[in-house]
Amino acid sequence: PSTDGETYLILVHGYNQSQGAFTLGVTCTDGCTVAENDVCASATELSVQPMGGCESSTGSNECAYTSAVGNPDCEPFGSVVDVWYRFNSGFVGALSIVAEALTADVVNVALYSDCSTEGYIACWTEVTDPINVAGLPENTEFLLRVWNGGGPQAGTFSICLEADFNVGLTPAAEEV
Repeated sequence: PSTDGETYLILVHGYNQSQGAFTLGVTCTDGCTVAENDVCASATELSVQPMGGCESSTGSNECAYTSAVGNPDCEPFGSVVDVWYRFNSGFVGALSIVAEALTADVVNVALYSDCSTEGYIACWTEVTDPINVAGLPENTEFLLRVWNGGGPQAGTFSICLEADFNVGLTPAAEEV
């Protein structure tokens, strides 16, 4: 976001010593309200729900900005216009992340242990199917970063976490 009357400097550089002519354009658009979960420290809480019973949360990165956290490994050089979610793994070590683009062109998801580049665990681009994640430590806080390139790719999406809460339970013995 910018402030009317403020002077800004724009750095233009070439990747890997590239150089040459360029065109730079700056436009103004109507302001919008930035999502509360635009910053990792203000991540929106998600609850892990039973398999098949996922009630999705709707999110948007339409008024989001690039995070101070470095790009995830699966998007090392692209624009990452993101919003953040947090969840606790509870007593399940495996879960499914269900993310679906609604008005957004594409949805990408990354898993973190904290709000730092070092907290990065894994990521998935152009998500269309549930993401199965296994081996998570129980009762641990995690963060999800949901993004795309912003601009025309930005929009709404749904996100939900599902897990099989019956894992490890054995049926009661039947009386004869």
